[in-house]
Amino acid sequence: MTIEEFQKIKSRLEKMDSLHKQGPWTDEVLLCIKDNPKVRAAELALKLNMEKQWLKINIRKLKNMGLTISHEVGYSVSPRGQTYLNKLMSD
Repeated sequence: MTIEEFQKIKSRLEKMDSLHKQGPWTDEVLLCIKDNPKVRAAELALKLNMEKQWLKINIRKLKNMGLTISHEVGYSVSPRGQTYLNKLMSD
């Protein structure tokens, strides 16, 4: 992942965070999915203290950016999402 691609993803996620009335959520959700692969949305929502339907809709947005993968049950962070998180954590 180039620096430019990382910055583009980060900017887009920051914009998504700014639109949420309760503040930033994207990194928290990505990290929760990373730490809890293939866990159902209902369980992730409980862990994150978020509403399940809202979470599912917004995980789909992350998926559309190539950051998550949907499974028959639950989600995982995609290789692109993992690269993003690695770069984010190394900053």
